[in-house]
Amino acid sequence: MKTLRLGLFVLLFLAGSNSLNFANDSVNGLTPLTGEEISKTFSNVIDHAQVQDKAKTHATNLWLDNGKFTSKWSNHQSNGIVTGKWYVEADQRCVIMETGLPDLTDRATCGSIYRQGDSYFSVNTDGSIHGIHQLSPLHETE
Repeated sequence: MKTLRLGLFVLLFLAGSNSLNFANDSVNGLTPLTGEEISKTFSNVIDHAQVQDKAKTHATNLWLDNGKFTSKWSNHQSNGIVTGKWYVEADQRCVIMETGLPDLTDRATCGSIYRQGDSYFSVNTDGSIHGIHQLSPLHETE
């Protein structure tokens, strides 16, 4: 059961599933980031994310400028750590999970990133909002 919950989180974390429908969420009024902006914005930052699914998962993600990421996530049922690589392609952030859930490793998933004020929004492939992200600089001691 823990693997199933972890799988659901990772799937959503990696920019979602076409089968999920968040009809009340919308990217209308948000500013899309270009590939260059995504690369610059998500390099060497700590990302405190609130996943917009029924599990109400919170994650702390480290996005490094060398193309690696780590996500420590938790919800009221479970928690875990996911590591992998990230890159930008066609104005979307793409991730490839390497550890944390063996069934989903080595598979790239991509999604657009939007901004409103100091908040960033990752978007599922169906256009619904996956997560709300608050970023802060990663300091050398972290």
